[in-house]
Amino acid sequence: MRKNLLICVFAICVLNVWAQSKDMAMQIQQLREDIYTKLDNRQITAEQALKSYKSLQKKLLDQKDYDNYVNLFMLTAVDLYVPNDDYESAAKIITEGIDALKSQTGEKKVVYFFKLNAELSEYYRRIPSKLNLAEKHFKKGYDFFLQHKSLQKKIPAFIITFLSNYGRLIDDLGDTEQSFYYFQQARQIAKQEKITLNQYAVLSNMAKYYREKKQYENALGLLKEALPLAESDDKTASIYLSIGRCYNQMNKPGEALKAFTDAEKFYRKSKDPQPRMWVNIQTNRAESYLQTDNLVKAESTYKNALKDFVRSFRHSHGIQVAKIENGLSEIYKRKGNFKEALAHSQKAMTAADTSYTQTSVYTNPTFEAVNAPQEMFIALNAKADLLSSSDPALSADTYITAIKFATHLRKTFDMPESKLFYSEKVYPVYEKALSKIFEQWKATQSQQWAEKFFYAMEASKSAALWDAVKEQKIRPEVLDKSLLDQEATLRQKIVKLQIRLLEAGNEKTLSDLSDAKIQLNHLTKKIEQESKNYYKLKYDNYMISLKETQQKIDKNTAFISYFLGESVLYYLVVDKESYNIIKKEKASEIHDLVLELYAKVNTPPSIDAYKGHSLAKKTYDVLLAPIDGMLKKSKKLIIARHDILGFLPFEILEKKGQSDYLLFDYTISYANSASLQFDYAIIKPQSDIIAYAPFSNGKQSGIFRDKGFKTLPASINEMGEINGEIFQDSKATKLNFQETYRNKGIIHFATHAQVNDAEPLKSFIALYPEGKDFKLYTPELYNLSLENTQLVVLSACETGKGQIRKGEGIISLARAFQFAGCPSVITTLWNAHDESIAKLSEKFYYYLKKGKPTDEAIRLSKIDLIKSESDHPFYWSNFVLIGKSSIIPIASNNIIYLWLSLFSAVLVCMYLFRAKIAAFFSNLSR
Repeated sequence: MRKNLLICVFAICVLNVWAQSKDMAMQIQQLREDIYTKLDNRQITAEQALKSYKSLQKKLLDQKDYDNYVNLFMLTAVDLYVPNDDYESAAKIITEGIDALKSQTGEKKVVYFFKLNAELSEYYRRIPSKLNLAEKHFKKGYDFFLQHKSLQKKIPAFIITFLSNYGRLIDDLGDTEQSFYYFQQARQIAKQEKITLNQYAVLSNMAKYYREKKQYENALGLLKEALPLAESDDKTASIYLSIGRCYNQMNKPGEALKAFTDAEKFYRKSKDPQPRMWVNIQTNRAESYLQTDNLVKAESTYKNALKDFVRSFRHSHGIQVAKIENGLSEIYKRKGNFKEALAHSQKAMTAADTSYTQTSVYTNPTFEAVNAPQEMFIALNAKADLLSSSDPALSADTYITAIKFATHLRKTFDMPESKLFYSEKVYPVYEKALSKIFEQWKATQSQQWAEKFFYAMEASKSAALWDAVKEQKIRPEVLDKSLLDQEATLRQKIVKLQIRLLEAGNEKTLSDLSDAKIQLNHLTKKIEQESKNYYKLKYDNYMISLKETQQKIDKNTAFISYFLGESVLYYLVVDKESYNIIKKEKASEIHDLVLELYAKVNTPPSIDAYKGHSLAKKTYDVLLAPIDGMLKKSKKLIIARHDILGFLPFEILEKKGQSDYLLFDYTISYANSASLQFDYAIIKPQSDIIAYAPFSNGKQSGIFRDKGFKTLPASINEMGEINGEIFQDSKATKLNFQETYRNKGIIHFATHAQVNDAEPLKSFIALYPEGKDFKLYTPELYNLSLENTQLVVLSACETGKGQIRKGEGIISLARAFQFAGCPSVITTLWNAHDESIAKLSEKFYYYLKKGKPTDEAIRLSKIDLIKSESDHPFYWSNFVLIGKSSIIPIASNNIIYLWLSLFSAVLVCMYLFRAKIAAFFSNLSR
């Protein structure tokens, strides 16, 4: 009886608390409705409304109703300030709410803190001058989420919205690749927790990523999936807005305008229409009119959008304003009113830079203060274009500013794929910059303009690789080892997940990968914040100059750097005493010529003789004949190739077309850029050699064939008589490689490789096919520790081949080893001929142990093969050196035999003269 009584008392108490809570919720709702009405009728001001909310908050605090007390901070911000886009005041209210949590404890505090911090982050994201604070609070929120994973179960919808907003901020800051990881994680959580709320936003955000990648069908598919998930008219309007943007990017303005009409229809029906969305609808509609060349409608629509923005938000800064001003600049440029177009470009730049507050003419961006990086780059580019005729020198300098801006922004991205994607987006500026700078140099012949031309050439090459190499050099010097260890652990985790995703991935793997990449991004930001010295070194924007290159080059060497653009070929040649810049028109014809020669040389010959001599001469006439006079002073050529030239071995070029290959006149090696070539010191020379030859045993051909490989019986001979450690056949496993490769001076692969141009991350080097795990994929190569390795020799098929990425070069397996820290790689440009490559390798090591530098050792080995085997370039010219040439002191097995012989001779002498030796020591003992 007593037990039942207690149960009843408890139930009454619970019901009473519930009733009180329900009553308070009704009071709060009634107060909100009353304030809404009075504000709409202008019976009270926002300040008076705030007092009413504050009064209720005090009452809730006295009653210890913490749930409603904390929630009221968010409601106050949402009700009083967000509708008017007064995010400064909204952020202030939320900050008060966070301060009020200091006296709280327990799980509720965890939930409240996350909610309030998430709101604060989003409000700062909407203030153009506060993006740095937004990023800080989003990062804090995400780190807090990692520490309290239970939040995913308690407030999943809130977590999903937080991740979506965080991704949008990262995208606003220019890192489209990184933003995708946040969107992906949000979608995965929604699936796990079966949440549909706000899924429309997640899908729309992911669609933006695919739009930027030009994968439009994927983008439209996600947006169509999002439409039925929209819970209100304003959200439906936002999806149609995204659909219209996609059609605009597809150059389908008619379809885009239909989508914007639908967006406006739902916007008009919305109960709480947001002025920012209306500005976006107008801005994108104006872009459609611009695509149809309807300049009148485009101009009026842009100007209406700007007028509505300023009226609603009482300022003219941020992404939307910058985009509108860039659109107006383009309109006036098409009208031929360059003065007005230039004025709007200037306004776009000031809108995109939060540091700009003065009325003076805006010049250069303050990198850290830019809140609309994509629009800033467009504005700089437009300004340079507009100045092209009136002030060509300023035009050229503005292009350089654009390049410097893009270079700085790229450094803020942590993942290589983010850097590559961004480099491709901004790449068109390089050809325009080189054109204008060349004009200035041609007119003045000044060292100043030559230096600027050299800078632009350097910036257009191997950008992500240069960033990686620089960071490898500075990190150990300035960073705490514990931070570096954390980073290494995270990178290893990412590589494992990438491989799992490549081989048999699922959405869970993709979600885990997104999570790991976000954590790495956060750790990188932490490292930058904690080490000001590291931050300064990372963002110093240094690249080697023309003058420094001349100082570092020796008197027998010439450095040649190429840029093959859409319409023009440029190249710059530098030796110890002079330089020259060449311009060649008809880039498309040069492109075709190089491809034709490449096809002749890399096709396996039958009984026919080589038929590329005339093409080799034509190519020489284009690429080298104009600088022939300078080259006569040199014995070595270091060539920084570009675009399709990256597949061309210059050794096959001929001055007369009579088998007079350039190989006979010069020692040739290849550079990624001058900065990488001459500012890449070998820290700790090593001479130990290790080799892997997993396919040398012909008896196992059946096993290899089942895996898609053939035997390479000649591969075991590649090392010749060099004293190195060789892992052959079943010993050359992936596991053995991972345990043995570190701190070796030379790593030699005599094996198979496979290049995937469509998906470079799937390219791999094959080791002994033991089980499933025998492929060294590209992500694994990036993560190797090769800081003490001087040379990697890739005696395998097409290891120098890969996808050409603008601003970076060929994304090959060879490049991956350089990314991992190795300054030099010997690689192949097409399918290697087993026997000829084996003979080239054997001869290479023969000359290397004689003290020849790596580039000369390759040259001599090729000449020997021509003399003894065949002069057809297919057999010898695809074996090339990329990176620094050096003398590597190595020992041969002959030295070991010599020492053994000497030791044996000593033993024999001791035996023959044993009696005299014994007598000698006997006399000493007396």
